[in-house]
Amino acid sequence: MSFISDPYQPDELELRITRNALEIAAEHKVPIQILTKGGTRAVPDFPLLAATGKQAAFACTLTVCDKAWAAKLEPPAAEPEDRLNALKAAHKAGITTWVSFELSIDEHSVIQFIRITHPYIDLYKVGAISGDKTIPRFSMGSIACVPETGRHAENVTRCRELHAEVSDKCLGNTRCHESS
Repeated sequence: MSFISDPYQPDELELRITRNALEIAAEHKVPIQILTKGGTRAVPDFPLLAATGKQAAFACTLTVCDKAWAAKLEPPAAEPEDRLNALKAAHKAGITTWVSFELSIDEHSVIQFIRITHPYIDLYKVGAISGDKTIPRFSMGSIACVPETGRHAENVTRCRELHAEVSDKCLGNTRCHESS
């Protein structure tokens, strides 16, 4: 739920459409993955989400770290910090967590979010940088270049190339992790 419409829009607290769908899914053990910008509006439904099965997952789309910029880009969406709090709560509840950076708007925010969230995120989906063709595109290899993640690059050569391309802009003085 859902790449087309957000399942935790502000009206969800009153209408409970997503909650009703989760109740049915939990009753029949149909695993659900939720992608939302609704942040902590989803937290009350985590027990139902967990009851849908082991493949259940909770995800948030993250765009930019700056609260004011985020409010202009996504007026009805929860603030970035609220989304991070929801992801932490899902992780604490034992639900698989992931983050969508699709389409990526600001490469600096992507790296900052990864540095902040890596202790409680299981997967990152990083899309193309939106608009600016001069900005390098990020892949899971680039995430491995952020040392705090502890992730390993599947393609260490590409990771090194990417690190060389972007280190001056946003990664600072990092090294790629090689598989042990």
